[in-house]
Amino acid sequence: MENNQNQQILKDIISQFKNKEKLPEKDVLAEDINKLIKDKFEIKEEWQINYKLDELIKILNDDYSSENDLNFKNRISEAIRFKIKTINGVSLKYRSIAFVIDIVAIAILGSIIPQSILNANHGLYSLIFFLLYFALLNYFFSSTIGEKILKIKLISGDEQKATFIQILFRELLFLTIFTGVGTIVYLINGFYWDKATKLKLIFENK
Repeated sequence: MENNQNQQILKDIISQFKNKEKLPEKDVLAEDINKLIKDKFEIKEEWQINYKLDELIKILNDDYSSENDLNFKNRISEAIRFKIKTINGVSLKYRSIAFVIDIVAIAILGSIIPQSILNANHGLYSLIFFLLYFALLNYFFSSTIGEKILKIKLISGDEQKATFIQILFRELLFLTIFTGVGTIVYLINGFYWDKATKLKLIFENK
């Protein structure tokens, strides 16, 4: 399926640019290609696409004998790839690994905070720092450090960027997992913090 999509994309790119006397500047060409891919395949954000612009330019400048030529197809496959594949959620195993990495990152970051702040109200500081770590990283980068290492992203149910309020509410709900009630809700209803906020974790395709 991916190869067929890649081939169709390149055919459309060729039909737009092949007969032009001169290709647009690289930044303009990249913008045009992004728009073409997003419009044709209903991809909503640029981080969902990955392609080698220099390779595409070479293909556009070269003569090719047939779109069914094996070498032509291989070049397409190398030049364009869809970067994201939505999977039915990220399992507890990978969430747990990412969370452990994040806890280590939080501990390292927390160690550089002045002791005077920590001693003032350690419990409240820890809670605020925990929430800000997850909320801000997920909002600005769609991933925490642990999620980034495992190539996981947090997005909304319609695959748009999540809002800060959604993310903050999600993290507050997640904290209840450490209470008896939260654990029971999880065992009955799964990842209720995702369901309640209409957010989801997905894997990026390498």
